[in-house]
Amino acid sequence: VAYLKLLFKRGSSLATCSTAGCPGSQLKDSRDRISSSAHTDTYSLNSRLSLQSISTNISSTMSKTVANINSVACDRMLEGILLYAAQGSHEETGVVGSFLRMIELASVCRQWRFRLIAHICRTAIAECKRVPHQNAGNNSPSSYKWISNIKLITAMGLSSKTRELYIYDIDGKGTSSFSAAMEATRFGSYSWDRVSLLKFGRGAFKDTEAGNPGVIGSVFSILTSNFPSISNVNYLLDSLPRTSGTTLRAMLINHYTSQSMTVCIREWNLTASLGLLRQDITKLDISTSVMAGALQDLRFPNSSLQYLRVTDVERCFRWDWFRSDANEWYVVFPELKELVLEFVCMGDDMGTMSIARFGLRFPKLLMLRALNGLLYYSDFYTAFVDSPLESLYIAEMGTHLEYVDSRVIRNVHALEIRPMESTSYLLHMVSPYSHLLSVDSMAQAAILVSIPPYMLPAINWTNLREVELDLDRLEFEPIDALLLRLPFIKSLSINYFVYSWQTTDDYHPHCTSSDSPVELLSMSLQYVSLAIKDKNLGPVCVKWLCTLIPHIPSLLTARVPHTCVDEIKQFVQLSGKDIGIREAACY
Repeated sequence: VAYLKLLFKRGSSLATCSTAGCPGSQLKDSRDRISSSAHTDTYSLNSRLSLQSISTNISSTMSKTVANINSVACDRMLEGILLYAAQGSHEETGVVGSFLRMIELASVCRQWRFRLIAHICRTAIAECKRVPHQNAGNNSPSSYKWISNIKLITAMGLSSKTRELYIYDIDGKGTSSFSAAMEATRFGSYSWDRVSLLKFGRGAFKDTEAGNPGVIGSVFSILTSNFPSISNVNYLLDSLPRTSGTTLRAMLINHYTSQSMTVCIREWNLTASLGLLRQDITKLDISTSVMAGALQDLRFPNSSLQYLRVTDVERCFRWDWFRSDANEWYVVFPELKELVLEFVCMGDDMGTMSIARFGLRFPKLLMLRALNGLLYYSDFYTAFVDSPLESLYIAEMGTHLEYVDSRVIRNVHALEIRPMESTSYLLHMVSPYSHLLSVDSMAQAAILVSIPPYMLPAINWTNLREVELDLDRLEFEPIDALLLRLPFIKSLSINYFVYSWQTTDDYHPHCTSSDSPVELLSMSLQYVSLAIKDKNLGPVCVKWLCTLIPHIPSLLTARVPHTCVDEIKQFVQLSGKDIGIREAACY
């Protein structure tokens, strides 16, 4: 620990060293010191770490000097590169592995240290690892020890910057020694008030499911007394519980959700812990991919839920899991404001079930994000007609979009509609959602994907301020007609990409004539972006933009294809306009 602190202090002197000097000498020395410490301190960091993954991830960059790397990459890019290089496989090096890589990278120079220091202390790690036998023929049971970065964080005086506690025990064998291991780090002498996230890695504390009151009480006490501000509990469970009794994990989740109101359940979750969840949790994130064996009387708390995300929804999913009273036929989410439902795609046939039979009610729902709901329920969106929706994301098979209840979009402020078929299929559809365009809607921002250009003038959402269009055909006249119908529009983004399977007839563009009789297309539009990944269409884009600009006096910024930038800039200068011309990003 002392040596690593010294490396941080000496970081500035390493700023100009080459890759041959730093990884080969300074970092090796650092790793050797950690290794030496590991033999005398049972709870020290894992020392067996090579630079192989680092050299693999950033080999092309590390072939230059550190100074060159710092000068080429911007601050955010450099930080991203370093974090990517630090990431490793948990199976190979454990959770602590990426932390060690980060330490090694931070010791290279002052700039790298500055970029990584916040990440180094962000997560406090406690990981239980199997200790290999020195004698390969030894048949005695394996031993385990806890390793942690807590000593290093406290030695640097950075515990106040720690935000997460990650407990990882893949074999589930370390619960009995956890308390002693944590006490050995002397973490109780420091403040961890700003730690808000508790993460249980796979296997953590699963060996307490059979019950061990002494161990359970000790671990529960040491965690809850030293980490009082946990506001988010995230845990991965990996096996069916051996008993239905109270587990340590359940106790901790129950304790922390009483103040955090947030639970994330991403894997095997049907344990006794669900029965202990408080009724006043406000955020629930669950995966239903393994819920086929769920108990009939399973109940998720929903009386105070404000955010609910359910992924991998299949036919085994039961809405009555959220019913507050077994005798009621309807299911009410009285406080829910955000709902994300991601249904598993199983074929392309329209759903035949009716969602109305569940009696779902969402009196305060403001945001709905739905994926493939119509594959399961023919009237899926009708369930949300009476909700005060402000934001709506619809992703459905294109052939199913005509069954979206148009009433659901009337009062939304932000709307995104995305057909799920391949673009080649959608090119031959008349209109996947024409019935929605003519509905009076309060939408102020809209993203429309694979909409036929000829349908653009049919859009009746006159309150639109921001519009993004992903087009499969590039026709400019309908875009002009759309602008005439939107008196308040401020931003228009057009994305168009030509695919290898498309023919010229599929994407032949039609340009608005420069002799257009329309005096003004818009008095409000301030921003235009035209992203086109086809250099052959540069001339028609230039022609349209040169026609467009004189008819929009309010225009301030235009992002155009890179092949058009110079011509458009010249046109703007000759016209005496004060418009910023920039290159549009093409993805």
